[in-house]
Amino acid sequence: MLFLLSACSAGQEEGQNPAWEKIPTAGPAVVQEEEYREIYRRVVTRQEGEGITFSLIYLDADETPELVVCDGGYGVYSIYTVKDGADFCMVNAMNTVELSYFERSGIIARFQRWNGGGDEGGYGMDFYRVSGDQTLTDGDAPILQYSYDASGQEGAETREGVTNYYDRDQEIDESAYRLRMEELGIAQGEERPVAENACQGQEMLERLKGAQGKTQEQKQSPPEGRILDQSFPTELDGFGKVIFSPFDPISYPSENPDYGTTMFGDVRFMLLSPESGEKIYDFPGETKDNILSGFNRFTKVLSVAFRDYNNDGRMDILLLLEYEGAGGDIVRKARVYTQKEGEYEFRIDTELSEYLGNYTESMERMWEGIQSFGAKTADSTGEASDESAERFAKEIREEILQGDYESLAQKCAYPVSIDGETFENREALLASGLLQNPPEAFLDAIRQETCEDMFHNWQGFMLGNGEVWFSEILNEDYSSEGLKIIGFNNIRTKAPDQE
Repeated sequence: MLFLLSACSAGQEEGQNPAWEKIPTAGPAVVQEEEYREIYRRVVTRQEGEGITFSLIYLDADETPELVVCDGGYGVYSIYTVKDGADFCMVNAMNTVELSYFERSGIIARFQRWNGGGDEGGYGMDFYRVSGDQTLTDGDAPILQYSYDASGQEGAETREGVTNYYDRDQEIDESAYRLRMEELGIAQGEERPVAENACQGQEMLERLKGAQGKTQEQKQSPPEGRILDQSFPTELDGFGKVIFSPFDPISYPSENPDYGTTMFGDVRFMLLSPESGEKIYDFPGETKDNILSGFNRFTKVLSVAFRDYNNDGRMDILLLLEYEGAGGDIVRKARVYTQKEGEYEFRIDTELSEYLGNYTESMERMWEGIQSFGAKTADSTGEASDESAERFAKEIREEILQGDYESLAQKCAYPVSIDGETFENREALLASGLLQNPPEAFLDAIRQETCEDMFHNWQGFMLGNGEVWFSEILNEDYSSEGLKIIGFNNIRTKAPDQE
């Protein structure tokens, strides 16, 4: 695991607090796309170690995106821009629970939490303005901040804490704080995580290839027949910002009497360049030659949605399609495109697409079907599939490391055990305070868990060294409730009878 504490170039002077109001926006006025792509590729290839992810954001007001480098295991973020033909480190190894930004404002926000956060601890937000002249570090003072602290209050059961606001090092009231946010051109709730659409190194290198990495065939103009009312701009892993577009089918004269006089083609899907409109990528069809079976004919694309349905951090594409049968009957079909980690290509999730055939009334119903499908991934022995177990394990890991104990409690099957003590319900578990204050050894074990090839037996799946166990929970009629946490270990510092 690589610490990013020396991620930025040497030569930055330490211990200097900038005069924020005099700092210009980061980056030069104009940077050619080919230039920043090549510079960022060099930054990506310099990074080593597991757990490093990358994303592109528009932090300042120019048209050159900034490159975010995140060591997720340690919550350390660095941000690069382009200056004088080279990479410039705007933010160096800032440690935080979450780093967010206000698009094109030059403002980043660091979320802090202590004593578990919530109503028995404390949390706050520190705001910084980035610069093209000086690197931000953990030691720099924020230009604006607020904090809520309940940890030192008597009668903490009242759930009332103290909120403080600061403009630099000067304490202010809430109205002055709101006014200062207006002056900065930002608003609470409009921040976006800098790690949005994050991907691993190889994927970012593919994304940074841009037009230079495309073949001549890929760069050709799209064919006619684009269905404009179902074409949407989006951002997809490995491709960046694109336009997703369906196209009318291509049908062929039939040489087989079983097909009548025509072989009906299926709808086609492509990714187009938002700048030039050129074709970037062809999606695979349900058949190799994209010809429909029987006498069904494609009529329309009813709905398109971009959602990470399998919680793997990569955007997926959900489609609701309409066809007309030989007798004039209308048939609806679902299709789900997804990517596996490390892949540049999309594939059809055939099993899920077929399952969603019973949920085609609307996109909302399709999403209900996806949730139902996740609860039915157990085989007849009650053991969850590896894919669903890995997704669930990653959710658990993320919530533990982010301190989201409310969601963890909702994922438990009750009664649940913690180091041998059982808790009958969610309220009793949260009241114990055990989830809210795990020891560092417990957190280290979870950080090191890859959530792949986990040990499992008849009891279920194990995270870390047994810190968390989860299993498929079945009802009396053997229907599935889905995956649930059944126990925690090594979370206490003392045995129950010693406390």
